[in-house]
Amino acid sequence: MLTTGNGRRPTAESARGAAMQPGIHAGQRRLHVRTCIYPWRGGVARGLTDPRCDIEVHARATGYRKVKARCQDVMGAVGLALALCALLLPLQAQEYVWPAANLDDDGTSPNQGRMLDWSSPPPWAPLQVPWVHATWVDNGVTWYSYSPDCGVSWDPAMLVPSGRPSSYGPALRALPNGSVWVCKGATDGNSHGWECAVRRQGPWNLSNIPPPLPPSPQQTGKLPVATAISTTSDIPMVYMATSLLDTTGLYWLYFAAFDYDEPNVKVWYDTVLDVWSPEDLQPSIDCEPGDIVHIVYRDSMGIIQERCWARPPIRPEQIRVEPPITIPWNLTPYRVSALMPEQNPGSHPFIDWYGDHGYCVWRGRSGPQDIGEIWWADYWNLQPGHGWQLQTNMSLTPNRESDFPQCFTGITVFWQERVQESPVRSEIYANVAGTPVCISDAPDTNNWGPQASFPPALGLPPPPPPTFQCHVLWSQKDIVGGGECIHYKRCDIVPPAFAGVEYPTYLKPILGQVKPSPYCLERDGFKDYRNYQVDYGKSRLVYDLPCLDPASDYFAQFTLFNGESLPITQSVKLGGIAVAQKTLRPGVCETLYAFIPRAAYKSTHARLEVTRLSGPFACLANDIRVYETYRTGEHGGALAQTGPAEPRGLRARPSPFYSRTVITFDGASPGSVFRIHDASGRLVRSLRADSRQLQGCAAVWDGTDKDGRALPAGVYTCVCTAGSTAYSVKVIRR
Repeated sequence: MLTTGNGRRPTAESARGAAMQPGIHAGQRRLHVRTCIYPWRGGVARGLTDPRCDIEVHARATGYRKVKARCQDVMGAVGLALALCALLLPLQAQEYVWPAANLDDDGTSPNQGRMLDWSSPPPWAPLQVPWVHATWVDNGVTWYSYSPDCGVSWDPAMLVPSGRPSSYGPALRALPNGSVWVCKGATDGNSHGWECAVRRQGPWNLSNIPPPLPPSPQQTGKLPVATAISTTSDIPMVYMATSLLDTTGLYWLYFAAFDYDEPNVKVWYDTVLDVWSPEDLQPSIDCEPGDIVHIVYRDSMGIIQERCWARPPIRPEQIRVEPPITIPWNLTPYRVSALMPEQNPGSHPFIDWYGDHGYCVWRGRSGPQDIGEIWWADYWNLQPGHGWQLQTNMSLTPNRESDFPQCFTGITVFWQERVQESPVRSEIYANVAGTPVCISDAPDTNNWGPQASFPPALGLPPPPPPTFQCHVLWSQKDIVGGGECIHYKRCDIVPPAFAGVEYPTYLKPILGQVKPSPYCLERDGFKDYRNYQVDYGKSRLVYDLPCLDPASDYFAQFTLFNGESLPITQSVKLGGIAVAQKTLRPGVCETLYAFIPRAAYKSTHARLEVTRLSGPFACLANDIRVYETYRTGEHGGALAQTGPAEPRGLRARPSPFYSRTVITFDGASPGSVFRIHDASGRLVRSLRADSRQLQGCAAVWDGTDKDGRALPAGVYTCVCTAGSTAYSVKVIRR
């Protein structure tokens, strides 16, 4: 089941036209995908598409447009595959399309960077739901757009400034404080450099990222960047990885750590690692919440390798020192692709860190022929000696070229697959826990590379919800008509439709084993009660829950079982905060859900304590499950729920605003009217509250009058009446 959602009206600027450059092949699709379980974690891949679609735009009275692709050919085998997937996957989709002029091979490429990201809403946002952010390149110009309602509607695309005529290879990161960072390469045709554009509500601030000093290799070619970010300090720090080319034609791996001190970027540490290759290393980077940086890349033999910081973790505060510190890296690279010949030579690696596990995907081979297959590997950071393992072929299409992969949360992999050779046509595919799904569903277009993000569930009440979200961004070209566009889709996926699939866990310590779990700090032993394997402590049990991002929300699920002949009473604390006290009769099993207070994991670790109050011992059974989620406000405790907000009157946020503001009123009901007056008191616009908003009743004002004409900048007054009382708020339009 696929349904199309609403998208914001494209701006005139984003619909600009230009001719397609020669030499761009119909089959060069790249995709950027981002999957999330309602708190999202992100990524991007490459994108362009050549099968052609006509775009139908249906105008609606609300000022939104519903966009869909009208295909000119029969769906054929792809349609059959999608129909079969629809039986397996109840999918509901929100879609949006931005017209493009000349994407060549840069629209959403490369897959190693992230061009789609999600963030918690900034404090001033009226709708406290996750935001989705996207960036792409069109005709050498970098564009950015965001959705303040989890992909339902999008603001008009805005140009990201550049100090040079052409930019390429952007990598996007969205921060919890509402700021957005876009790092990219830029060139004037003769020289190349890096830029960082930062935005928070207002205009963009652009600054150059200083290159390494000679005799280090320099950026002398069109080499895109990949970025990761640390939010463990009050001032976030960005980590960048890219290739540098020396005068002998060798590529070297370059790393930099910097932050933004308005109006400039400050590089605190950079280094050229002793990694080289005659070809682009294609690095991808991510940072686990415990502040360990990981970089995967393709070496000179085509083997996918990893370099990372040696432990212990290095916090941003330790890097912000003069003179610069020396960061220890692992001396010997960790091999990601195995010795099996079909996994090598590898290319286009992508790394994603989720919880205490790292996941890497790359293009390998299906056999002696150089036909691409997508390979996946897993790394558990609590057992660093075991290395990358479980290398698995995810695409399983030995006769069809698969490339430009991304992966998220360990259960979802995205890639571009060539489904037709003449004319060349590709589609965007996802493998969700072993079930393949065609995401792009455009039989007459060529899709170039996915970008993806994967958020957690909104306002998650225990137990876990039955759905998670997949956010996908790709470039698409109409083979027949020549039109090009950037395509976004959000799919809500229902795990019960997949055999054996459960809501993805962020952490999952296994209990009741002979050898204590690596998470266990204190226990006296274990017991086996057939269906229940139990850790016990005569006075208490203590566990460390690592890799918790201070900017994200989590809840934990515990299984309590009493296999003894006497009742057991015990208390549960998270970060020293009491969340529950339970008494279990003999033979009773009970599941407990507790939101983890953010105060408990400011250091990225939360301490779980189970204390015996009466009975033979304290105990936990089977496993501890930690899930990432998204909730508003400070919270914590068993079955904690955010309470109703006290009435705070009429609000308009953001204010001042450029493109739109959202007006909310605690006393509003569906049909309530918000009246906008200018400085002279003249009524210029009336808006009706809409109950379909994601949080209560609200109205969106785009700064236009009742006839759709843009109003000048200035101070306006919004009035709403509840009963016999009129409430008003000032709204500033810039």
